[in-house]
Amino acid sequence: MTVVLMYQIGSNLSDFEFLWEDLAMAVPICFVMGATPPSDTLSKLLPEHSLLGIPTIVSVLGSTAI
Repeated sequence: MTVVLMYQIGSNLSDFEFLWEDLAMAVPICFVMGATPPSDTLSKLLPEHSLLGIPTIVSVLGSTAI
């Protein structure tokens, strides 16, 4: 979103600014994923048989549209 806004005002981020932006987004996500405990129970539902199944494609396209 920052890149889109910067292009709108006719500016651009430097490589160092991109680095800090990426670190600010990636480090908290990695920390939270590493600190999250495992689930106590397993799901009875099986995963999709294919990564290119209808639910997966609809989910990706829906996220892209949003």
